Amino acid sequence: MLTKVDASSVAADDLEITDLEFHHVAVAKSGGTVTFYLDGRAGTPRAYDPGFTFATGPAIGMRSDTVGNGFYGAVDELGVFDRALSAAEVRSLFEAGSAGRCLPPRPLAPGVVYGRRAGTTGSVWWFDPATGEERRLADGVRPRVSPEGRWLLFLRDKDPFANRGNLYVRDLQFGAERRVFTEGDYLAGAGFSADGTQIVFDHSCGIYRMNRDGSGVALAMPSSCFDDGPSVDPVTGRIAFHNVSAGQLGVANADGSDKRYLPASPLDEAWPVWSPDGEWIAAVAGEFYPTQQGAGNLIKVRPDGTGFLWLTTVTNANEGFYNGAAWMPDGQSLLAAGTVNGTNGVYVIAADGSGIRSRLNTPAGDPLDWVGAVIVAPDTTPPVLHLPDRLVTGCGTEAGTVVRFEVTATDDRAGPVRITCEPPSGSVLPPGTIWVACTATDAAGNVAHGEFPVTVLDSTTAPLPTLTSILPTESRATARRGSGCKGPTCSRWTNCGLVDCLSATWSTSIRRRFKPGPRPSRQGRTTSNSGGVVGPSPPCWRPLRSGRSPPLSRSRAVSYMRAAGRSSCMGPTCERTRRSGSASQRRTATRTSFVTSVWPPTAQA
Repeated sequence: MLTKVDASSVAADDLEITDLEFHHVAVAKSGGTVTFYLDGRAGTPRAYDPGFTFATGPAIGMRSDTVGNGFYGAVDELGVFDRALSAAEVRSLFEAGSAGRCLPPRPLAPGVVYGRRAGTTGSVWWFDPATGEERRLADGVRPRVSPEGRWLLFLRDKDPFANRGNLYVRDLQFGAERRVFTEGDYLAGAGFSADGTQIVFDHSCGIYRMNRDGSGVALAMPSSCFDDGPSVDPVTGRIAFHNVSAGQLGVANADGSDKRYLPASPLDEAWPVWSPDGEWIAAVAGEFYPTQQGAGNLIKVRPDGTGFLWLTTVTNANEGFYNGAAWMPDGQSLLAAGTVNGTNGVYVIAADGSGIRSRLNTPAGDPLDWVGAVIVAPDTTPPVLHLPDRLVTGCGTEAGTVVRFEVTATDDRAGPVRITCEPPSGSVLPPGTIWVACTATDAAGNVAHGEFPVTVLDSTTAPLPTLTSILPTESRATARRGSGCKGPTCSRWTNCGLVDCLSATWSTSIRRRFKPGPRPSRQGRTTSNSGGVVGPSPPCWRPLRSGRSPPLSRSRAVSYMRAAGRSSCMGPTCERTRRSGSASQRRTATRTSFVTSVWPPTAQA
């Protein structure tokens, strides 16, 4: 019903609700026509235009003057538009469900989220280095921002700088915040999981995890009263933390297993934070709180305790970066709030150990003491796949052959890239040509697709191998008496690298005449021309005689290659052993490397 109080009204008598469930109801007034909608379905349009005047504000569900005569029920997801919606628009709102009334997520714009220290309260700010704009987000300390940039986590109430504050989450889209955990005995810091749905935090004698709304609190790892300041690896979900008593960093798996401490050092390392690719942990090396004994410098170390590297070398007492740092998304630098040579600010620090690069142009105000997040524009660029142009393999069986290949990908953001191919490398592929389809997915969910052909040649129909050249590398071997080798040394040339079932023509760079070596036996072993067992990798070629010989003729070369094509020899070298008399008279020929062609030749691609 649409009514002018104490004057007139119009109702949708052709639409009716007969249950106690929620329904989608809409009223559109365009000029003198009113249309009612129920669950996206329009009723009969009604003529109604009494001329509205307002002595009080309009109301929905009750009289606006007395706030009485309300209907029984509840109104949810209320919306008022500045024009009459069409029937199609009302229908689309109904079909969209809650998404039709809820605003889309609006993460923080690119910038830096940091904390300022003022008394025992503290404040959290967003800052854009490009424009110099600064905006206050909340009252609190030690802020962290969820990976997608919507949720802000911080400590407030009591004395948070002394690790006695309650834990809050603020929705940066709508500005609503709620206390998700009440501190009962010591709470130093917290951070989000890689997907932003959970919070990992320290409290009293343990490190815990819970859902973002504060439900489902559970111990995250075996407890210790001095483990604090947890940080979650964005790649694997591992948890890094510091131990206040021992001054050590610690690491545990995402499920809390394999909890271990990194090698002890006298540096009192604290406030660990993972690099975007999960390969490094940055931390502050100094007292847990500023003291007169020295400065708080930053270090980085691998999760297994190796690769320790100093990132800063501040020397003045009470200066440095006592609350750690935040990684830039590219993993090449970090941002840290602190004081250097008497100047407080947010500093850009190189991750390769080359020191402080610059200081941000932050506005004047309370001292900056904490960088909680670096927000960048959303990653919408997919990774780049690097695929083979074409793969050809041969000498398989009727069932096919095992095909292995390498596919890589690069991305413009730090973080893992997952590569999958179908069929995967190492699969047995049948003779013929198939296309391998590959995808690469980066940490933001962007996907790249690509494919390449793989041809498996049937050994019974494969073309003749291509030999572009033979480049013998002769090594010397002292011959024993009775071997038949003239002179103090002799050499043997072998050729087993050409049997690849691939390609087409001979070059004329062969400078020796060859004859076929021994043939394979039925058992797969090799017998010499005289019957002796000489090795597992036939056939080979050797010189008919030493000294100069004319180039091998094309017809003879082709016949040798045909013989080779029927063999199972696949290796680049072959070793032949000649039995002649007793074992003491045995002589092993030398090995020789050869250069063969690359498939496919341009003319046959």
